[in-house]
Amino acid sequence: LFVSVNVSRRQLRDSDFCAFLSGTMKKSQIAPATLKIEVTESAVAGNPDLRQALERCRALGAGILIDDFGTGVSSLSQLKDLPFDTIKIDPSFLAKHKDLQVKSDGDVVLRSIVALAHDLKRNVIAEGVESAPDAEWLKQLGCEYAQGYFFSKPLPPADAIKFIAMHFDSRAMRSSVTDVAGKT
Repeated sequence: LFVSVNVSRRQLRDSDFCAFLSGTMKKSQIAPATLKIEVTESAVAGNPDLRQALERCRALGAGILIDDFGTGVSSLSQLKDLPFDTIKIDPSFLAKHKDLQVKSDGDVVLRSIVALAHDLKRNVIAEGVESAPDAEWLKQLGCEYAQGYFFSKPLPPADAIKFIAMHFDSRAMRSSVTDVAGKT
């Protein structure tokens, strides 16, 4: 399980942000890679100082997620240089996918983004999943994660905890813990 937190360009420019993040992670005992900092590609494109701030966040153990991928102004050549481990695809790409039998230009672009992300060793999250066919199609594309109303509407914190508890597979957790314990 992980949680993503949107961070603005202004926050990344704040010289105390990494210290704040580090303190929060230590105080909350957040396990490495369970917190993902979510930033739009346009927020960091062409700005070396913000890239360095993201690299410092990553060094603290936070994952870095590029949000709304495909809608910003950065070029594909910059993608290889940005310190992101996850690409979050804008829902507009999925919204154009209506019929599983008919390929649209949007389908080709989405398939290409997923393939590009995987070639760059990055995970993929697709936003805007509203139906079982959307979820199935993304699964066929190899998209690791998806979010949208098909899974749940936005929830207040207390309800989110209940939702996770109801849907979390404790058998998978026990298996993971056993695997880790066996390797220690």
